[in-house]
Amino acid sequence: MGAFLAALGAVLLFILRVIGILLLVVLILLVLLLLCPFCADLCWEHGVLTVKAGQLGITFPVFQYPKPEPTEESKRKKKPKKAKAAKTG
Repeated sequence: MGAFLAALGAVLLFILRVIGILLLVVLILLVLLLLCPFCADLCWEHGVLTVKAGQLGITFPVFQYPKPEPTEESKRKKKPKKAKAAKTG
């Protein structure tokens, strides 16, 4: 009888664990659904997901997956500028 109760308890714990994981997934999806009104535009083009945000029709990309390759202009902007020598005196 003890082995039967142990097996029954193990099955119930497994079922509760599966239900808990499913509820966690549903909760995460609901949180994402709540955040959707803040996204002005979701775009899936050429295998790139772009999320744009803004107001009054003026949007700017806030997230892209996969991340785009940096352009030459952005590479030039990231180069560190030489620090000016501090005047002592």
